[in-house]
Amino acid sequence: MTKTTFINPNEQSPRWFVIDCEGHSLGRLASFIANFIRGKDEASYFPGNKKNVTFILVNTGALKINPSTVITTVHVPGRPGSCLKTKIGGQPTDMIRNACYNMIPSSFSKSDLRKRLKVYKGSYHPHQAQSPIKIPTELIKNFYKRNSISDL
Repeated sequence: MTKTTFINPNEQSPRWFVIDCEGHSLGRLASFIANFIRGKDEASYFPGNKKNVTFILVNTGALKINPSTVITTVHVPGRPGSCLKTKIGGQPTDMIRNACYNMIPSSFSKSDLRKRLKVYKGSYHPHQAQSPIKIPTELIKNFYKRNSISDL
């Protein structure tokens, strides 16, 4: 009989990754981050287990964002048609954070994402003490061909 082993997140060593967002498109980068924060690249993936991974995003001001992107937010619903507010553009740091947040399914703990995603507009980040690993841009661009960052 086969037994399933579950890995305790406290037994995993925390891993920190740095991504330079310059030249990447918003959707591709958000799907890459959402996939690996959930832990789907690991062989021991189980939907209930949390992965001990933190992503640091730098240079989010240089992200490729479509200038005609329309963000629709729902405010207090009242009269039909008056509850939707549209905002064109927006801050790139908020856009990447919201894109990653919305690409994770609701069955996953989304509140944990805010702790494990550090977003900075410039090239400086204060997390040098964690010795983060820089993810090369080729790995993100060829995301669907090679689906693992465990080699880094």
